[in-house]
Amino acid sequence: METAGARPSAAPEALRLASAGAVAVLTLPMVAGFLGAVHPFFDTLAHFRVHLAVAVAISALPLAVSRWWPQGFVAWLLAAVALATALDPALLPGAPQRAAFEKPDVTASTHTLLSANLLYDNATPDAFVALVRDRHPDVLALSEVSDRWADRLRGLLNLYPYQIRCGRGAKKGGTAVLSRFPFASGRFGSCSEDGSLAVAPLEIDGKEVSVAAIHLRWPWPRDQARQIGVLAPTLAALPARSIVAGDLNATPWSQTAIRLAREGGLQPMESPGPSWLFKELPSILRWWAGLPIDHVHVKDGILLYGARRLEVAGSDHLALLVEFGLHAEHGTAEPVLTATLR
Repeated sequence: METAGARPSAAPEALRLASAGAVAVLTLPMVAGFLGAVHPFFDTLAHFRVHLAVAVAISALPLAVSRWWPQGFVAWLLAAVALATALDPALLPGAPQRAAFEKPDVTASTHTLLSANLLYDNATPDAFVALVRDRHPDVLALSEVSDRWADRLRGLLNLYPYQIRCGRGAKKGGTAVLSRFPFASGRFGSCSEDGSLAVAPLEIDGKEVSVAAIHLRWPWPRDQARQIGVLAPTLAALPARSIVAGDLNATPWSQTAIRLAREGGLQPMESPGPSWLFKELPSILRWWAGLPIDHVHVKDGILLYGARRLEVAGSDHLALLVEFGLHAEHGTAEPVLTATLR
């Protein structure tokens, strides 16, 4: 029988020690993720900033309700800062100006673009074709377009007679742009050497608009950083009316995304939310616990009216359906494709 002077159970103390250890272990990579400009390794950690911040906040709960509450409060503060920069990447140093959603003028035309990573070995490609025929977007910007998708894209020629496909023969496919709008007079689409960028100069509402589909490689230890250095000059040379959409394999708050926008002269669209998760996990988790690595960027000549996510059967990505219009004040320039990547 425990007397009044007996020592309290060791269990709460052990719980606090375990909590402190978990907070320390989780906080280290969360904070290190802010050093992405120093080395790509740290930028890889940054991609999991939200997940780490939530884990830190939960792990600090036993500290916050004990005599170690100051340590718990500091952990919560660090987690809150990390979450704030993920929810609004514009808070980060060097982040480019974000493209705002505009309310369309009643006289302005509204067009739609569907950006999707198809998954090169998608077992249900006909489901995506059905989605396209149902939604009938004006332009498609696609990635992981492997050879097995070729027949499906040709089957859409009645809806999208203007097509450019890059990276033919690559195991995990390349990029493609499909459009119901014609190519600009005397212009044709062009590809980067590795097929990770497809650019289609289109004529929309009597104006030239460049639509580019992009797919970056995975972060460190893959060579994503070098790939950006190769593709950025091409993006910077695109005209004022340009849209760049695709899978960056990078979150909006990563140095990868910030650098691509800055060096490419692009404005990032506010992310509609998570879009990727391992396909082995339940697809419903992709909407809430995935990584927002699918992006849309624009230049000054494009107005964004809205965006939403759509399920793509068989893919590990959600698609982005974007409504946009053209800014009347911007002229066109000659886009020059200079990217080569071996």
